Amino acid sequence: MVANGTPNVNRPPGHRARHAGTLARVTDPGRSLTPYDDPLLYRMLHDEWSGDVPFYASLAERARGPSGASETSGATLECGIGTGRLAIALARLGHAVHGVDREPGMLATLADRLDAEAPDVRARVSFERADVATMRLGRSFSLVLVPYNGIAHLLDD
Repeated sequence: MVANGTPNVNRPPGHRARHAGTLARVTDPGRSLTPYDDPLLYRMLHDEWSGDVPFYASLAERARGPSGASETSGATLECGIGTGRLAIALARLGHAVHGVDREPGMLATLADRLDAEAPDVRARVSFERADVATMRLGRSFSLVLVPYNGIAHLLDD
C-alpha cells in the first residue's frame, strides 16, 4: 500500500523475465496476440499478483456494512472478471461476487477454476458474458469494481 491508501500495483521482481520464453513462443509476428486471446497466458502473467486483494476486500467489507449484510444484498459486481483472480479471492473471504466479461475463453477458464474450489466459494461467485459498456443486469450491487486495468479496455480503437 502506498501512503494514500491505494494499492501498490508493482509486479514482483523478475515477473516478466520469468515468462519471456513462453511469451516469445506464443507470439506470432504476423498476429497481434494479447493475453485476453489466451486465458492460460493471461493466468501465467497475472495470477501471481495478489497485492490488490486486501484493498478490494476492505472495500467489499465496507460495502457489506457493519451488520454483515447477507451475501445477496451485499454482492459485489466485478466488471472484467476474466479468469476470476480477484472474484475467487473475495469469495474465499466470504464475499458474494457477480462478474461480467465479454471474453468467452476467460469465462470458461473461470468456470474450470470454480470447479476446483470448495462448494461455499463456488456458491458465492456467479458470472455472465456481457460487455461492460452496454450491460443491463437488472439488479443492483453494494459495490462495483473495475480492477486492474479494466477501465482502459473500455476505450474504442
